[in-house]
Amino acid sequence: MFEVNETYANRKGNYKVLEINGPKMNVEYEDGTTATLNMAIQYRIWENIVVERAAAEAKRLSSTRRYGNKSSTRFYIKTMLVSDEPDLAIPGLRQRIAAAPENTELAVGDRLIYYAIEPQCFFAVTTITGSAKPGKAKDYLFGVDESAILLYPIDIDAHIITVKMAVSVDGVELESLPNYRSDLMAPSTFHAINEDDFELLAELITEFDAEIDEDDEEDEDLDDERDDPDAILNA
Repeated sequence: MFEVNETYANRKGNYKVLEINGPKMNVEYEDGTTATLNMAIQYRIWENIVVERAAAEAKRLSSTRRYGNKSSTRFYIKTMLVSDEPDLAIPGLRQRIAAAPENTELAVGDRLIYYAIEPQCFFAVTTITGSAKPGKAKDYLFGVDESAILLYPIDIDAHIITVKMAVSVDGVELESLPNYRSDLMAPSTFHAINEDDFELLAELITEFDAEIDEDDEEDEDLDDERDDPDAILNA
């Protein structure tokens, strides 16, 4: 299951196994901290991480084949009004489509960072996966009028649905959009940014999204520990 001096990972980070004692093992994390962990529970977490990493790599390879040359990829911040939404699970993301004005030209492989105007936060990363089709705003829950819009199919790479967990505008700086704090106040607009700025925002959103998943999994692990007879005896 585990071997001494080998490296594994859980939701806290990578760790090296120092010693194995029955159902428990002593480990050391990359930051130098140590812990005693239940091997059965850690093995389940490690299996999940291996599967997640394999799926991420498969998705990356699939995206490369599907979207073509990365050098042609364009990067945008898409602004949205979400004041009528109780959270950031907005209609477009639920429907896996990005709505854009008729004069917007996006292409397969272009990537979008979503920005909520009123709470002033970045909360989603998506990739355009197909050509646009025309539609009307009201038919897709993007308003109540008959205005024409373009609807692009998307993949969702990361999505934070809780406002308090999203990435605040005050915590970032964007070199390619110097006046972004004022520019991003206009709703339903697409602001071109460079790849470095995009990757900065995407990494922050993905990390915060992962933290939410980690909290959920830690809650599950606590339930498992409570059900573990050894844990109860040693408590």
